[in-house]
Amino acid sequence: MSFPDYYGKNLDALDDVLSDVATFSYGSDPATAGTVLAIVDFDALLQIDHRTGQKILEIFARQARLAALYGHPMLCLVETTASDLGTVGGTDVYAGTVWDTPPDPPDPFAEADVLEFGFQIYATQGEAADYVSALGQVIAPVLGEIGRWQILDPALASENAVHFRQENPSPRQQPGQQLWDVFVGVRGVGDAMVLGEEVFHAVERAGMVFEQMSQILYNNGYQEAAFEKYRELADFPNG
Repeated sequence: MSFPDYYGKNLDALDDVLSDVATFSYGSDPATAGTVLAIVDFDALLQIDHRTGQKILEIFARQARLAALYGHPMLCLVETTASDLGTVGGTDVYAGTVWDTPPDPPDPFAEADVLEFGFQIYATQGEAADYVSALGQVIAPVLGEIGRWQILDPALASENAVHFRQENPSPRQQPGQQLWDVFVGVRGVGDAMVLGEEVFHAVERAGMVFEQMSQILYNNGYQEAAFEKYRELADFPNG
């Protein structure tokens, strides 16, 4: 939020600087719809010091009321399992879950289709090969329940992808590393959205870093192009 260099890094200082954010002095823009502060894994703080966690929310609530006087909507979204936040500084804490939002619509795939997952990584050639080996072990339990799958050897990313990454550099890129694509093809029966989330979380839990994950469903006449890429899947039943 563009806190100044003299920010004292304590609760009193947080109260002071948030009042400046509320009044558009810095860290906020009156031309936008408002300011949202999102705090993930708030439970980590509550477990260390519940009082400090509560105090941070009270400070934000107080300055959000000040902001309202300036026509500045301020919202604080907190990811937490805590159920005892109740009222903070005279302001009700509204609780909701991800299930309050409509789920993604089903995206089924059949045995005749090919579902592809792609991972972009920064690595040396040897590191990319090690990544593929580790990735196979991580996703095998997930994909094995769906059907057959094939993971391809790593390939250097396209010039367009490299150019984009050059314009948007990653702090994870180390000297000597290049941008690689790692692709996985799957045939079987399931829901692409559900399976994509399961693959993503499996890789994330394993601590495997990637720049981007993508997925493409080859169906409606596009399967042959996928079979050229994933030859081990071409002789699957209904292929």
